[in-house]
Amino acid sequence: MRGDRSKWLLVGLLLLAGFMFGFAFLNVPLFQLFCRALGINLSPNNPAVRPLGEVTAARSVRVAFVASVADRLPLRLQVEEVLQTYRLGTQGRNLYWVENLSSDTVYFRAIHSVVPEDAARKMTLLQCFCFDDITLLPGERRQLPVVYAFSPDLRADVGRITMSYTLYRREPHERTPAR
Repeated sequence: MRGDRSKWLLVGLLLLAGFMFGFAFLNVPLFQLFCRALGINLSPNNPAVRPLGEVTAARSVRVAFVASVADRLPLRLQVEEVLQTYRLGTQGRNLYWVENLSSDTVYFRAIHSVVPEDAARKMTLLQCFCFDDITLLPGERRQLPVVYAFSPDLRADVGRITMSYTLYRREPHERTPAR
């Protein structure tokens, strides 16, 4: 009887290990699928969308910028211009400011999202603090630029785009995976 129990325990542990391995293997593709479904652009360097030299489209959209801090980080994140009028096909620029409100060094990374979904697919980030892990010393304040572009062939019904940046805690030894 004891041998049967040990055998079932071993089979159960092997199945659990197999499930854990499979989940770890599928985690990245599942996460990317989830983000795509929500319109979160994980690959902001879209080579098809670059600022154009001569822009024939005169269409403009409103771009709203959102700043938030998660994980109870002792940081203040502010955007210079909350709302911009942006001409499609050109290079847009905005500034965020982050300040460490604590007496400790803070390690974090920024995650961005763009809505609506069509805008997320038709954009590129030429410069963004979301590309890097960031470390702020106690009381340090830093300027974080964002340089972006949206393709002129953005759907005609899109008149407003929201670009959201949220800061998340990271451990000092953690590094952002290569994109």
